[in-house]
Amino acid sequence: YVMANVQDSISYSSPINLSSNKTYGVELTLPYYNSPTMPFHLPDFITMANIQFGYNYMKRAGAYLTEDVSDWGNRMWLNTNLGFKLWYDIGANISFRYTPETKSQRYINNPRTSLSLYLNKSLMDRKLRVSLYISDILNTSRYLRQTYGSDYYYSSNFTMNNSRSIMLGITYTINNYKPRHDKNIDDGRDASNKGMQ
Repeated sequence: YVMANVQDSISYSSPINLSSNKTYGVELTLPYYNSPTMPFHLPDFITMANIQFGYNYMKRAGAYLTEDVSDWGNRMWLNTNLGFKLWYDIGANISFRYTPETKSQRYINNPRTSLSLYLNKSLMDRKLRVSLYISDILNTSRYLRQTYGSDYYYSSNFTMNNSRSIMLGITYTINNYKPRHDKNIDDGRDASNKGMQ
């Protein structure tokens, strides 16, 4: 979507096909699982850690009505996911996402953060699982985009009164978690028929 200002008082916004749009990027993911095969060992209560960093660079060219919408800019983000084993065999998972301020020739996006928590507990010989999920714990969901044109400035601001949500889940599994083994039905007949066509 792009915008153009016409006659100083009328603005148009429309999706267009750009003459060129190129994006280059890289992502780096560092996974860790607390197991003897890992080259280093974290405290036992940390079960896993996953850190992801991303960067991309965008360059585009095009025009809409009287507006040159050619632009270039970059974007970065950081995702982290940590797993813990707490008291009474309670599992916990913390997820954090951060996107710093994004700038280009035509727009500025505000930095954004998100922090979520997931807890789970198994009961009754692992047949019953109770889970609790809290999204956006810090209640920081806010979006601000400032767009600059050749002869106009446009600001879009969106803030939720309460972006935090809480979900409770209960799962009951019917099977008893006993290992299943395929039966061996070879009664020796194959061995007695060796060499026969």
